[in-house]
Amino acid sequence: MDIFEAITSRRSIRIFLKRPVPDEILRKCLEAARWAPSGGNTQPWRFIVVRNKEKINRFDPYQNQPWVESAPVVVVCCVDPSTKWTTYDESINNLFIGFLDLGAAIQNFLLTVHAAGLGAVWVASFSPRKVRELCAIPPHLFVVSLICMGYYDESAALGFRERTISNKDHRTRKPVMEFCFYETFGNTMFDEDPCSG
Repeated sequence: MDIFEAITSRRSIRIFLKRPVPDEILRKCLEAARWAPSGGNTQPWRFIVVRNKEKINRFDPYQNQPWVESAPVVVVCCVDPSTKWTTYDESINNLFIGFLDLGAAIQNFLLTVHAAGLGAVWVASFSPRKVRELCAIPPHLFVVSLICMGYYDESAALGFRERTISNKDHRTRKPVMEFCFYETFGNTMFDEDPCSG
């Protein structure tokens, strides 16, 4: 699978099989995350791999999202702002850049999950306080998101909050000409979506 195919065919998977995720695949995903770009090469990401079901079931006490509770593996994604502040300054911009760095690492992780034939969903709705408590995360780290991952059945679907969620769901994307401009904002770069044909 080439990189463009991996990017365009990846989707959020929310229904997982109970099949365990091998350590070898996790290591490869974490290695891909490790090679993400970061401002000043500060690599501010911190990941905690969680398999303990009792712990995972307490990560989302507000919504009890089934894709969190049923995932064989949940990876807690954190940012350490001190990596930037030690090298640069304690500015809010440097903190934001740390979050961007983490996003790049998560994207690498998700693409590697997909390329390995597994599925994942990037979750931002959960209880960071509960996750911090359960995983003994130091107070100087920001608990940012979760990656729920595992093997899956493409045809699986479930009901959640009066809607049906399926592993086959594909989200649409805006045409490039709606968000990319040439030289000045609003000056459309393409007459039609360059990837539509």
